[in-house]
Amino acid sequence: MIGMGEAVRGSRAALVEHPLFMIGLNAEPPLHISMKVADALLATCEAGLPVSMGNYAMMGITAPVTVAGALVQLNAVQMVAIVLSQAVREGTPICYTSFSGSADLRTLDANTSTPHALQLLRLGIAMGRHQARTGFPGLVKGKRRTSGTDFQLGHLQVLSVRC
Repeated sequence: MIGMGEAVRGSRAALVEHPLFMIGLNAEPPLHISMKVADALLATCEAGLPVSMGNYAMMGITAPVTVAGALVQLNAVQMVAIVLSQAVREGTPICYTSFSGSADLRTLDANTSTPHALQLLRLGIAMGRHQARTGFPGLVKGKRRTSGTDFQLGHLQVLSVRC
């Protein structure tokens, strides 16, 4: 991707000055960043391009069952990504990302529209906004598997904001 961006912009410097994309990476909850993802994070930061580190922690399965515990885990992954990115290249644009939810422990089905998941998303927005005030952009988004228009879908659309 970096090579394609350089070809479109004409040079690495031009791509860094006017990025065409952000590299989105994913940690493997709980609290694990694979070597492949870590290498991609480091390469993206060395290139000076925007990056995000998703987490997708599911309360009760890959994260603590409580909202507070899941938020601590989510923030820990984000802080590791931020520290690594800035250690590689100070000023690297990194997006504080909160893609998380809860799970039905009987079926192991992920759901981001339960009351606890929505609370976690709201808190993720607050954390992202705090990070934005300290100089880091943030993105928080919810998803749901059912179709149709209803209160929960509207609520998720409101919560899916750029901080």
